[in-house]
Amino acid sequence: MCFLNGNNLTQVDNFVYLGEIISIHENAEADVVCRIDAARGIFHMLRQLWNSKEICKQTKSRVYETLVLSVLLYNTETWTLKASLAKRLKTFEMACLRKIEGVTRRDSIKNTEIQGRLGWTQDLISRIQQRRLHYFGHVVRMKNDRYHIS
Repeated sequence: MCFLNGNNLTQVDNFVYLGEIISIHENAEADVVCRIDAARGIFHMLRQLWNSKEICKQTKSRVYETLVLSVLLYNTETWTLKASLAKRLKTFEMACLRKIEGVTRRDSIKNTEIQGRLGWTQDLISRIQQRRLHYFGHVVRMKNDRYHIS
């Protein structure tokens, strides 16, 4: 048992810090699931927008990228993605894009065709990889003495 100022501190398996789930397990599954749920909530709140016939698909696509993807992709630079998590992310992405395009899975339209119709040149996993490389560049350029205290 640990005590701080006379208070008993209990150890937990995970906790939320700055919007990220910190876990004793060495994977990002809990954080990915949390991010997908948060993004799904935002997407669901905008369902009137997705169903609207007066708003063009390009505008819907931009709203999706700005509001939904920004929530989903927060802190993805630190994720270690397994194939199962990548599949969950792709599934969520395509469900959203199908809704924006106004088609269902029953229409039997390929994912690549839907992405092409909406002008998407980069899928979600490629975006995550690009963000990770960008972050890695920052880490590599950091000076070793950046925490030098006088």
